[in-house]
Amino acid sequence: MNKLKLSFLGFILSAIYLLTACTGNLAKDLETDRDHEKDSDFYLAAVEDQNASPDLIRKKLSYFFLVEQFNVGINGSMLAAIKSNPPGGILFWNGNNADATLLRESVRAYSQQAEASNLNPLLFSTDYEGGALHQSPNGTKTPGVQRFTKGFSSLAHPRWLGISMKEYGTELCILHGKIISQELKSVGINYPLSVVSDLATQTLTFARAISKNPEETSLCITKIFEQFIKTKDIIFVTKHFPGLGLTKGDTHEGTVTATTTDEEILSAHLKPFADLIRFSKSNAAEKLLSIMTTHAKFLAYDGDHVTTEAPKIVTELLKKKMSFEGLVVSDAMWMGEYGKMKSMQLMSVYLNSFLSGIDLLMIPGVRFAESVNYFRKVYDGSLTAEEKEALTDRTGLSWQETQEKFMARIAQSLNAHDTARSKIKAPHIYIQKSETPSNLTSADRARYNEILSQLSIHGNSLQKD
Repeated sequence: MNKLKLSFLGFILSAIYLLTACTGNLAKDLETDRDHEKDSDFYLAAVEDQNASPDLIRKKLSYFFLVEQFNVGINGSMLAAIKSNPPGGILFWNGNNADATLLRESVRAYSQQAEASNLNPLLFSTDYEGGALHQSPNGTKTPGVQRFTKGFSSLAHPRWLGISMKEYGTELCILHGKIISQELKSVGINYPLSVVSDLATQTLTFARAISKNPEETSLCITKIFEQFIKTKDIIFVTKHFPGLGLTKGDTHEGTVTATTTDEEILSAHLKPFADLIRFSKSNAAEKLLSIMTTHAKFLAYDGDHVTTEAPKIVTELLKKKMSFEGLVVSDAMWMGEYGKMKSMQLMSVYLNSFLSGIDLLMIPGVRFAESVNYFRKVYDGSLTAEEKEALTDRTGLSWQETQEKFMARIAQSLNAHDTARSKIKAPHIYIQKSETPSNLTSADRARYNEILSQLSIHGNSLQKD
């Protein structure tokens, strides 16, 4: 009996799949310091649908989740999930400090399973802004947001791109975008959470943002996106709409609020996002641009909700007023207040975020099965009375209104997903070579490092990779 119990326990543990990623504070972006995710050798089982149905729309509700995988590697549970309940994408946190080869093999295996399951290409993601060269513009050593370094070029903090513009124009911006897009594509990462469009006007964005100047930021970020378009088969994801530079504080710790209502200041922080959208349209690349929202609150737009749950910001401002047509992805849904919530409340948050206009919810692997099943219960109308009450309290809508809005959003979001994924090829088609990514851009990296070596702040030159 004991052997049977141990065998069963081993089966359950091998079927659990936990992952995590993060996109906020520089130090916390690189440290796996979330207490409940330190022991990450557990893996979440593929979703077991309690009400199997031939309804294809119902089945596709799993697309609305970007599932975080803590360690890089081919996981049997993830393969099973892709086969039966595929996520919209997989985000690698790289807790095991994997190299390019293991990342490539993991993406290849998952991509092949998606093709075998007759799916459009999956989205493969990681945080990749730059910053493996730790020196920040103030002369200190600061960890950057570049999840992979083994086999990849070490890049500077994006703030150096803005500094370089005074002497080199957009050359370093172009090289930065070219190196990132080409090296990541070579291992199959087709949806990187890349350089921010925030202005460098607060502590969190000092090194990560390009410049305090909206004109410089806009010009540089557009040149980076242009390189992604030229590389092909890779979507450029920028963040954190509508501009984290307007805030103070850390969204990892709780809700932070932007209090300004000055139209000129607000427009300055929106400019890089607006210019990217216009550029995408003029280059027939609307679906190759994706925008991440922040969890911060902006009194000028919606004083009652953080952006993640604010239709006035996500739908009315971004999608309608600014005419954005690409995928809108949330920041990590365990940050701040969300990390303190019980399951029922958190599920209502996920649903409310989706209703507000978020197309892709970034969630830990431990929440994937629960989340898909919850969305399907809303679709089926099979929530318990208690779950309905919690959901309507969160949405501010009646149960009937919630269901009607949910059905409308499903149609809108699935169209955005299907269109975006139809614009890129499945990674396993073009990642057959095992060449080290940094070898692909050696000439560009030489020039990149040459420029960096000439940028000196407080007498300190950036080290070369």
